[in-house]
Amino acid sequence: MKFCYFDESGMGDEPVLVVAGIDVDASRMRSTRKDWADFLESLSGRTGRPISEFHTRNFYRGNRLSRTIDGTERAEVISAILDWLSSRRHRITFSAVLKSRFEKMRPDNRLKELGTPWSAAAFHCVLTLQKAHQGLKGSRRQTVLVFDREVAEEDRFSVLIKEPPEWSGACYGLSPGSSPLDTLLEAPLFADSRLVLLIQVADMVAYLLRFHAELEEGLSGESYPGEREQISEWAVRIFGMSLPGKFRYPDRCPDGDCSLFWELAPETLRR
Repeated sequence: MKFCYFDESGMGDEPVLVVAGIDVDASRMRSTRKDWADFLESLSGRTGRPISEFHTRNFYRGNRLSRTIDGTERAEVISAILDWLSSRRHRITFSAVLKSRFEKMRPDNRLKELGTPWSAAAFHCVLTLQKAHQGLKGSRRQTVLVFDREVAEEDRFSVLIKEPPEWSGACYGLSPGSSPLDTLLEAPLFADSRLVLLIQVADMVAYLLRFHAELEEGLSGESYPGEREQISEWAVRIFGMSLPGKFRYPDRCPDGDCSLFWELAPETLRR
């Protein structure tokens, strides 16, 4: 069985929204959770204040509790987290929406069914997991979805997963007679990231990918010389841990239904 932990970045005025998930095999969850708890304890020691939740935006910018850690050390911590994530051999799924493009494409009936940029990106991640996991055998193909709390989206998204649009089956090759999204185990869960630690790792991945896209597309500027290169380096590492692009953007898709998510994404994140 697999658990995929999701968070997002870009729910405010940012031009790009990214939803990212950490796909974890249940057999390796215990050690992963312990490692992350140990990291938070170590970070608490560095700041001199107890830290129960890692917010990448605040940490990267040196805001709040991380203001006592200088920029170089903060960058080293982020690199170390990516090293740790790579060593755990967990896979990453992500989807990105350029908000201006979503608004331009809003009359599309498929977007009307999805509703919001968050729902579109989250649903795309689910379709990607379905395509990646459906070839596995037995309980290994079953997946539990765990999202950070997003009160305004939860009910609608749960219905979307229970009754997915007919066109969405083409994105992963739904076989005649098969149930849609049949790798999912029950409805998606929504949890407090302070209690479900791996959601915090997903937050970091979503933040770095979003900021990478905004810098590369000229939608944000650097706050210090070399920032673009540093963020790009981290993003490339994330790409290397992600599920292959053939699951995210299938080459073959009847009537081009899957092209919706390609069209919504900023060019930088269409890898």
